[in-house]
Amino acid sequence: MDYFFYKTYLFLIKLKKNDGDAKWSAFLFTGVYFAISILSLNCFIGILYENPLSMLMKSKPLFFWMLIFILSPVLLSLRYYWHLEIASIKVSYNAMGVSKRRIVNAFIYVALVAIPLLTFILFRLYVVGQFKWW
Repeated sequence: MDYFFYKTYLFLIKLKKNDGDAKWSAFLFTGVYFAISILSLNCFIGILYENPLSMLMKSKPLFFWMLIFILSPVLLSLRYYWHLEIASIKVSYNAMGVSKRRIVNAFIYVALVAIPLLTFILFRLYVVGQFKWW
């Protein structure tokens, strides 16, 4: 997740945003992806095993979505605003070899597309009971 945050931050810096705005936007973008990852994981677990958390999502999906999308930035703010600096992520990222950085970059780009699609599919299968959207 740190590298996802860092790559988003670098992309925003290339778009000529200042450091504070880029950090804030990268933080929010990472929070959105963190939230939809939690939703996807909850749907997947709910498909395999009915549990109270998944049942709450099935009975009140709007409440559950709002709760997750509010709590995820709060949790991430503890890490990215009060605990961890971008410079430490940069040092860690640059310490990797070129081949490892390519693998991390490929994973990030695949995750950018796969996580929202997977969340849509799993949510439709678990909450609605079918994949159709019409």
